Amino acid sequence: MRADVSGVPGTGKTATVRHVIAQLQREVTAREVDEFAFVEINAMKLTSPNMAYSVLWQRLTEQKQQPKKAQDLLDKRFKQHDPKRFMWWVVYRARISV
Repeated sequence: MRADVSGVPGTGKTATVRHVIAQLQREVTAREVDEFAFVEINAMKLTSPNMAYSVLWQRLTEQKQQPKKAQDLLDKRFKQHDPKRFMWWVVYRARISV
């Protein structure tokens, strides 16, 4: 599943996503939904777009990797078939100049 949330700055996109995640986490605690991992990446704090791969890999594994290596490892990890793997929620916040 993939969901894209977009809109002009200040309309509550991040707050809405965080609210949904908090609700889902309560449902996990109540055993109403399966466990999941949530990672939020603020692109404004990255030195380049490719650094998102390094940040995501480090948040998921607690291991540092250069962007290209992290991209390859993430690609391999997410393509693996594992019926026990739980869901990942990744929020990538970026400022888009118009």
